[in-house]
Amino acid sequence: MVNNNLKHISIPSVAKFLGGISLAIIALLLPLCMFPFLSGYFVHAQARYATAESFDRRYSEAALHDQLRSVLTYLLPPWDTTLEETFFSLEDVAHMHDVRDIYTGVYAALLGVLILAPIFIVVAGKQHATPKSAQADRNPVPTQASFANTLGRVVKLGAQLHLFTLVTISLIGLAAVLAWDPLFTLFHRVFFPFNTFWALDPQTSNLIKFLPQQVFQELALVYWISQILIQILFRYLSVRTARS
Repeated sequence: MVNNNLKHISIPSVAKFLGGISLAIIALLLPLCMFPFLSGYFVHAQARYATAESFDRRYSEAALHDQLRSVLTYLLPPWDTTLEETFFSLEDVAHMHDVRDIYTGVYAALLGVLILAPIFIVVAGKQHATPKSAQADRNPVPTQASFANTLGRVVKLGAQLHLFTLVTISLIGLAAVLAWDPLFTLFHRVFFPFNTFWALDPQTSNLIKFLPQQVFQELALVYWISQILIQILFRYLSVRTARS
């Protein structure tokens, strides 16, 4: 029975499934990768939440903005910048090193699926390619219509997989509204299990002064909205390509 089922599994069908997974992963990771580029938002947030008041008065507003931008740049390729240890505590630097390790993995994963997704789609397209002749059945030639058909199927599968993750994210978001502090702590314990550098002391940490909880809440909301917009885009593209 197992062997018979395996006979019906073709390389194009596997490629279609992997292509859908790749699109769903891209949708999840891309917004995360954009956050370090949003220096304008973070600077504006400092003004809205008056974080400068919690710093030593010897630091000018411009100097604080420079330090904040250095935190964001620290997370960006080629990862050759450092944090000023006379400004940030040792715990700040250690925690940001852990965060950068996670972001390095996120960027690597995103780059990998960005490379693989087109390959999977092309391979999946062979399942719906049109042969030129009876002799060419073994090497069918993809047409524009067959490629659009394949792309539509892969995008539809990606949308279905992404919808599952969107529902999961939404449930987590609802739980966060009801119990932000416990979930915030749990999040850090899951992603930083080997130390407690993330438990920064507001009395000694300048990093945490830059990032009040409202900023994390806003970023979580922005991420959730981005996932909704991506799901809408997936649905639109799957319908559009199906009509091609």
